[in-house]
Amino acid sequence: MASDRHADLLFTNARVVSFDPASKSASFNHVAVKAGRIVHVGGPGEEPWSSGPYTRVIDCQGMALAPGFVDAHCHLIGLASSLRGVDCRPDAVKSVAGIAGAIRRRAGDTSPGSWIRAFGYDEFYLKEARHPNRWDLDRATPDHPVRLEHRSGHASVLNSLALELVGIGRETAGPVEGVIERDDTTGEPTGFLLDMGEYVGGRIGGQGDEAGFLDGIGRANELLLSGGITSVQDASPNNDPERWRIVSQLKESGHLTPRVTMMAGARHLQAFLSEGLTPGQVRGGIRLGAVKVMFTLSTGALQPAQDELQEMVLDAHRRGFQLAFHAVEEEAVDAAADALCRAQEALLRPDARHRIEHCS
Repeated sequence: MASDRHADLLFTNARVVSFDPASKSASFNHVAVKAGRIVHVGGPGEEPWSSGPYTRVIDCQGMALAPGFVDAHCHLIGLASSLRGVDCRPDAVKSVAGIAGAIRRRAGDTSPGSWIRAFGYDEFYLKEARHPNRWDLDRATPDHPVRLEHRSGHASVLNSLALELVGIGRETAGPVEGVIERDDTTGEPTGFLLDMGEYVGGRIGGQGDEAGFLDGIGRANELLLSGGITSVQDASPNNDPERWRIVSQLKESGHLTPRVTMMAGARHLQAFLSEGLTPGQVRGGIRLGAVKVMFTLSTGALQPAQDELQEMVLDAHRRGFQLAFHAVEEEAVDAAADALCRAQEALLRPDARHRIEHCS
């Protein structure tokens, strides 16, 4: 039937950029899309798919048309939060005093007792060449709990009120996987915390209303699309079935446009399996991706321990999952590679495509 050649979407008059090695040197100027798939890419003099009564035609006016980019490692919820928080990135502030000033200005527009989040500082680019501490943030505002996130996402600084609210004091023992920095003389926490995001997040609870959350998601969505990013892999180790439902609702409601592949937090893998989700399965507009394993040396010892790690890796590997390790330190990268080699020795999977994230 003639209608079978009607495109849903037709790009014309374009400089089409192809990444197909067999055709990248060809000259293409039109692309036809039907049922969400590219069905035809053609050049001058070639008959394009026809446009029907419901076809959307976009004249690219000679501009370049390229495939969308894939962000292979992002944190959607964290990105949304950061875009609503105080900007403390190196191009926004140059000193600890500058960070305090930016937080103080936000405090002036925030009800006392409400949390203030700040993001993106990097001590290497600060005039003082050090991490801020609780007392720096107290000078910014003693009446608001403040959580300042390092640009890496693996360290944060809390002011005194925030430390009190999450239950961190002189007698608080550090968690197995993280570090509470303390004053050498008094033993008091300085406010600087390493790899304790989940510990703190679980004790803060809700930090905003639904409208605020959706505003952050909207900003994240706009930022991704503005950069041509049409697909993301959410790499949060906290991803669980509840987070899956939240992101699925965002997709279904139209608040989140890019395709989403969600990694499963290693500690939540069994919960995903209990929901009937299997590797690569798509449900609610989301695809289940790799199992995200946090593997760090923050405390001076590898966490998790090598035997626990090997058991975790082998279980996910046997179930057909890709593994994505967070490994930064040399020892962690080496141990992660060893665990993957042992898994392949136990069960060879040529298509496993396991990953080491950062590997720096």
